[in-house]
Amino acid sequence: MKARKINTRKLPDIIEIFFGKKPTEHQKNQFYTDMLPSVNISDGKKEYKMQIALPGFDKKDVNIELKDNCVILTSEKKYENEEQDKNWLRKEYSYSSFRRIFRLPEGTDEDKIKAKMKNGVLSLTIGKKKEFVNENKKISVN
Repeated sequence: MKARKINTRKLPDIIEIFFGKKPTEHQKNQFYTDMLPSVNISDGKKEYKMQIALPGFDKKDVNIELKDNCVILTSEKKYENEEQDKNWLRKEYSYSSFRRIFRLPEGTDEDKIKAKMKNGVLSLTIGKKKEFVNENKKISVN
């Protein structure tokens, strides 16, 4: 019986053989660049809450603006990596961006908007004006 050589190559090595380059650490985590971030929105009694999934982003990467009764979320992220050896040079770069616009409902208080970024989730709290605070009203049945 002939001894078989065991292939000990890892997936990045196989990708490099096939495509001619290894995926960088940034490229491995780049899945978010091809899609808009997911958003959860809830309507509370005194405020609206938004949670935006931004894995791999820092708060410095995200811009939040308020214009024409809209919250505008934008981001632009660039990555560049250069490796140099005796006889070769490899330079890789990538670019990703997104823009999401959310029209604020009637009764929001633009002075009561807070933002917080933690563990790749951007949380926005948007206060309501007092006259628009949800209050349950009991209706009697005759």
